[in-house]
Amino acid sequence: MKRYGQTIALDGLSLDVSTGECVALVGESGSGKTTLLRSFNGLVRPDAGRVLVDSNDLATADLVALRRRIGYVPQDGGLLPHWSVGRNVELVLRLREEKSRIAERGDEALRIVGLDPSIFRDRWPRELSGGQRQRVAIARALAASPSLLLLDEPFGALDAITRADLQDSFRVLRSSTLARSMTCLLVTHDLHEAFLLADRIAVLRRGRLDQVGTPAELVGAPGTAYVRELLMRAHIGGTASEHSTIAREAAP
Repeated sequence: MKRYGQTIALDGLSLDVSTGECVALVGESGSGKTTLLRSFNGLVRPDAGRVLVDSNDLATADLVALRRRIGYVPQDGGLLPHWSVGRNVELVLRLREEKSRIAERGDEALRIVGLDPSIFRDRWPRELSGGQRQRVAIARALAASPSLLLLDEPFGALDAITRADLQDSFRVLRSSTLARSMTCLLVTHDLHEAFLLADRIAVLRRGRLDQVGTPAELVGAPGTAYVRELLMRAHIGGTASEHSTIAREAAP
């Protein structure tokens, strides 16, 4: 439960996310997606109920230490403008005082998101395109090998071509050695993006969980009228078996 004044942002919502799984949080504005996402790193503290990350109750956990083990990518990237690309990527590594291999691990993260360190390491955020800034933000989140990656509409502000390119890169990323066991939570308003990138989709409405399931499960058996409406608006349909084929083809 989470309330802001008279507005209930989260209401009796329960969601389990398995290790290595990518779950997309979808729903209209005000449905509670970002509030739920930020509950996983303690940026939002629930008024009632518990949030567990790796069996740690966030109500009693050391949130500073916990956040250094969680990758977080906001919609605008959140890069520090007075730091070079390389230093931005190495931020968490430096905070964790991991002195060995800092530059090497930062360069590895840049390569994973498709940026050549020899070209981009010494550039400034203002010298990058929107898509490049988001790649750097994802690299920063990955550099410290987090167990959990939180993405808050990371591709929402980009043009269609750049967005599609980053979506493809994210699918490749999830199959990489660095990210294979990493759990992901992705907030998106785009149901097609959720179907493309996530193993399961959690549909939120007015702070509650309407339905959670694989893309094939949502298409084959929409649990509520609201879920059916979302699928119809997105022009997503077909039988469960048909969508199973689509989901397999879209998988990394």
